[in-house]
Formats: sequence, structure tokens, C-alpha cells
Amino acid sequence: GSAAARPVARTLVAYAAPPPGRGFALSEALTDRMAAHRTAEQACFARNGNAACRALGETSERCAAVAVAVRAQGTVVTADPRTFIALFYAFGTGTEQRRAEQAALSACAARRAPDGSCRVEIARCGP
Repeated sequence: GSAAARPVARTLVAYAAPPPGRGFALSEALTDRMAAHRTAEQACFARNGNAACRALGETSERCAAVAVAVRAQGTVVTADPRTFIALFYAFGTGTEQRRAEQAALSACAARRAPDGSCRVEIARCGP
């Protein structure tokens, strides 16, 4: 006989730069947990000008998201990194992308500085 098919555990991992760094990354959903850590760390390192990043979160939930709290460098925050300072990053998970994004925004808002605002930087779901 054959063994019953079991769902394959997959891991999503997020890394982020220490503030005020602007690097962050979210791995693909991988079956190899350590490979998920390596890929997220390397991608964050590359986005952070080859400076160190640290693990932000890990999950076996289907979806994960990273939010950032930012403070304007001037009048308005735009996509241009010169218009804001990253205060900190937050991690959220969920069964759907929308839930993961809401969880990340909620975690961000709970820690938010009075003059900062939170926004989702990246979200991803596995199979």
C-alpha cells in the first residue's frame, strides 16, 4: 500500500534591516526552512546596501506580509526612499494575503511612533 498523502510543510521567512535601514525581504514558501532563511537574508542584505539584516518573522501559515512604519522627510511620503525614514518593520501572517497584510499593519500600528505611518511593503502566499 501507499502512504496517505500529507500536505508538505512550507515556510515563509521575513528579514529586515535595523532602522533606519531600508532593506527587507520575504522568502518564497519553501519546504526547506533554512533555505527560506538564507534566501530572505541574502535578498534583504542586497536591498540594504550589503549591510546586515535580522530575522523579522517566520511562519508555516499560507501567507505572510511585511509592513514598515515611516516618518516623512519633508512634507509628503512617496515611493522615493529619500522622502521618508524607516522607523521599524512589522510581520504578519494569515490564511489569505489580505489577512496577512492586516496582521502586519496591526502589528505596526501597535508599535507606531506618533509621527509615523504604516504601510505594507511586501506580501506573499504559498501554495
